[in-house]
Amino acid sequence: MKFKKMFFCVVSLIFSIIISGPNSMIANAVKPSKEEGISCRSKPVNDNIVCFETIDYSPEKSIKHTSGKITYRKKIIVKREYKKTDSLEVLADCTVVFTFKYDKKSYVKCEFTMPGKNKGEYYLKPLVEILPEKTISTGSIKYNLYQKNILGVYDYILDAHIDIFCSSIGDLGINSSMFY
Repeated sequence: MKFKKMFFCVVSLIFSIIISGPNSMIANAVKPSKEEGISCRSKPVNDNIVCFETIDYSPEKSIKHTSGKITYRKKIIVKREYKKTDSLEVLADCTVVFTFKYDKKSYVKCEFTMPGKNKGEYYLKPLVEILPEKTISTGSIKYNLYQKNILGVYDYILDAHIDIFCSSIGDLGINSSMFY
């Protein structure tokens, strides 16, 4: 019985890829959960490149301070990858970790970390901004993808963005160029 289900899933996947054509590679995987989860999306960039975006968000953690005050924290990891369409070889990638700290009343703060990246034939350069307001804080990333030309200089290919915001009560929101 398991073999029949697996066989049916594989045949359905292959059939849908054949019908949609080679330039229409779109995959969505969402693990719905109220507290934590992972959201993955892909979108074709051109005939040779497909973009993958993975958003991993942690459950809310409470921290009790010596003063008796309780604050909360959520961590969101955003990973953007550009891959070859035919082999899914990673051309360039970037990971940014946002940490939102809030009190469920009137305070929210966003911090981020980002490991350094080496340049290869392709280079993905992120520009990260924190947009603080009183009851909402936004972590914004603008990505620029470059490809090295014959002279060894990087030429601009495309840009994309994602905004992750958190309210002072812990509600999260996402605005990404992958959604349209």
